Amino acid sequence: MEAFSTYKTLQTIASIAASDYNRSTTPEDYAQKVIQKYRSDDAPEKIKKNQYYRYLLDRYSSTVINEVVRIIENISH
Repeated sequence: MEAFSTYKTLQTIASIAASDYNRSTTPEDYAQKVIQKYRSDDAPEKIKKNQYYRYLLDRYSSTVINEVVRIIENISH
């Protein structure tokens, strides 16, 4: 059950990230850049002040990147 909860939180982070997507870049490039930003001190306050989000971004960044791409592709089609 804990794994499912973690995955749902990763999806929440990905949804936040995907919400600012614009079509000037590929979903893959955007996801890489936004997750890199979210892992930095330039992260949005909602991400920066949540230690659990920061931990998950450090630990599971590739999963979040994949989720961002999936969300963007589902919205685009």
